[in-house]
Amino acid sequence: MRRARLLPTGIALAAALLLLAATPRGARAQQPAPLTKSDVVRLLVDPAYSPSDVAALVRTRCLSFEPTSGDVGDFRRLGAGSDLDDAIRACRERAPAGAQAGQGETAAAGPLRLELSRDSLVARAGELVVFAARVDRGGIPVPGVSLVVRGSGDLPGGAGSDVAAVTDSGGTALFRLPVGRTSGHYDLRVAGGERSVSGEDSLSLAVLPAAPARAAVRPSALEIGPAAPDTARVRVAVSDSFGNAVPSSSVTLVLPAQKGGGGRWSSYSDSSGTAVLRVPAEPLRDGDTLQVLVDGNRLAGVPVALAAGAEAPAEAARPAAAGDTLAALADSAGRLLESGDAREALALYERVLAARPEGPDALAGRAEALLAVGRAAEAADGFRAALAAAPDRTGLWLELGRSLEAAGRPSEAREAYGRALAAGGARAERARSALERMGGGRGPAYVEASVWEGRTVLHWGGSRRDWGPQRATLHIRPSPRFELWGVYDNALNLDHPELVRSQIDVESWWMGAGGTYGASDRFRTRAEFGRRNLPPSGTVQTMWWLEQTVYLGKGSADPFLRPSVHASGLLGHFFDRDDWVAEAGAGIPAGRYVRLLPRVSYGKLVGSSTSSERVPAKDLRLGLGAWIRPAPGWRIEPRLTYGHLEGPQGASDPLTGGLFDATLRVHAPIVRQVGIDLFGRYQSPPDRDAFGEVGGGVWLAVPR
Repeated sequence: MRRARLLPTGIALAAALLLLAATPRGARAQQPAPLTKSDVVRLLVDPAYSPSDVAALVRTRCLSFEPTSGDVGDFRRLGAGSDLDDAIRACRERAPAGAQAGQGETAAAGPLRLELSRDSLVARAGELVVFAARVDRGGIPVPGVSLVVRGSGDLPGGAGSDVAAVTDSGGTALFRLPVGRTSGHYDLRVAGGERSVSGEDSLSLAVLPAAPARAAVRPSALEIGPAAPDTARVRVAVSDSFGNAVPSSSVTLVLPAQKGGGGRWSSYSDSSGTAVLRVPAEPLRDGDTLQVLVDGNRLAGVPVALAAGAEAPAEAARPAAAGDTLAALADSAGRLLESGDAREALALYERVLAARPEGPDALAGRAEALLAVGRAAEAADGFRAALAAAPDRTGLWLELGRSLEAAGRPSEAREAYGRALAAGGARAERARSALERMGGGRGPAYVEASVWEGRTVLHWGGSRRDWGPQRATLHIRPSPRFELWGVYDNALNLDHPELVRSQIDVESWWMGAGGTYGASDRFRTRAEFGRRNLPPSGTVQTMWWLEQTVYLGKGSADPFLRPSVHASGLLGHFFDRDDWVAEAGAGIPAGRYVRLLPRVSYGKLVGSSTSSERVPAKDLRLGLGAWIRPAPGWRIEPRLTYGHLEGPQGASDPLTGGLFDATLRVHAPIVRQVGIDLFGRYQSPPDRDAFGEVGGGVWLAVPR
């Protein structure tokens, strides 16, 4: 059947080709425009054309684009064969009258020619260099040509694979090349990704060192005294943040005027990044520190101390024992650390530990210096080593917590702070504050209970409910990452405000569990199961709730200071129908003391409706709240919510219209383990009277 239908088409196609051959050159200039990709696809899926017919049309009219390997794969999946590939290849090699055209113009014959915007590149380590390449055929730009920079994937610390780009409609490809982290000269080559190109393709890349960032000084300390030389030879090796030697940098040793007589000695780093300076001993005094300036920036310091056997100015001469020398170095390191010279202090502590590896003071000092220069993970290892050497020094648990928090390991930090809190002593209060700041409670594990009383006021006049028990909670944290809780709530609905739509009293019981997990405690999952008793009918509703939170970024171990997004779902089941609510929100830090909490919810639910028909209503709410933390342990939460409720048409009590809800909750400690909770709500629901609620509770927290 298909062959019968294609016979007239084949005859017509043959006639068209004969007519084209007989047409004068001037008339053929008016031939149809080259085929687009859409044209080729339509022809391939049209049953009136065979793959051979499509190939013949392509051979005659050519293409208005340069097909990529992906395009060819698409054609093959639609039934094209090798004859279409031959037709495309013939168009590429044909004279101008039949070659590929771009924007309605026929292209010139000949090979693809490559031209680079520049043949040499210069950049500093860690930078990104941008350059362009142009591809044309006979002077006409060719779009869609894939190019790669051969050898760019081998640059140390670079992209990891050869950088590629594709020419645009103007025949230009723009490359963004990461030059890597190692200085040196590299020979690269730009080549066609799928097709060969000719022309100048060699590219020279010179990677220079980045700005000076480190200065390694030898010796790390200068000794003065009768046995010491009159002139000290100081070698300063200058490198960038990637470890590349930085040549031709100005290196200056400065002795401040208030230290001894003052002095200044300068030189330049050679091709290996090393500068050698000679410093006379005469102006130096015990306790001095030579500042090391590289290109005007202070990168290191060199402490000065008496050599072994030297006499102190106002003391009787005595030989200095090795222990005395190490103690002097440790004291000098401590003074440097206190004055802010952490790098110099670190070098001295390492000298002390080289001679006495198990010294707890030097281990702790070195860890403190590591923390000061930003090497928090190494500092944590150092504090652990100091604790292993001196387990009775429980104050080091606080320092370990600080380093773990800075290293982005919040769970371990909370554990360390908890050990510091349990040990008591002068640092216990600081550990308590750190735990509360991190949201970790009052220790790595604790139990907290609260009891509330409250009152509901109707019309802002008469009392809907007298004072009485309205809420009780029990919260257990067996470990820093896991928590359990149980809640009894009567009308307040602090935890699920989307269920409050009028002043009706709803008694509910909830049980839940949650935990944090992932790198830097990035994820938090919480789930609840509950039952609600809705008056006046006494209908019981079973509830399920699930929430997933994702913390963004790694800048702080304190959840209060980390942006987050969350989504939750609530499902309520009656004997005859289900309610549901979907909610999403975010946590946005706005400084050290405020966290904004926008949220949106939508659902179909009965909620606390007083409707006797018990029909679900559509409920959409937008809210903005805040968590204000003026001091550790405090939590002030104002929230404003506006919503729209829509009941079914024809219902006698549809509960339709706008809803406004405003709440304020305050959680405040009074003494270490006892505090108060206060709560207030004003709501104006549709077709109901506005009402208010107030409540208060006392909580007690017991560390385990």
